[in-house]
Amino acid sequence: MIERDVETKGKISRKRHFYIASRLMTAEDLARAVRYHWTIENSPHWVLDVQFKDDL
Repeated sequence: MIERDVETKGKISRKRHFYIASRLMTAEDLARAVRYHWTIENSPHWVLDVQFKDDL
């Protein structure tokens, strides 16, 4: 589980995200894996959204 504090329009809320992994990891390993996942996930979406105007 990773907890994040998110600020939106001056209001702070806490979000909890749960992950399932096939091996035991330290907190540092899990944080690195999650950041890496979102780096990969966001890269193609940026191209679709910005270059191809996918959200329009």
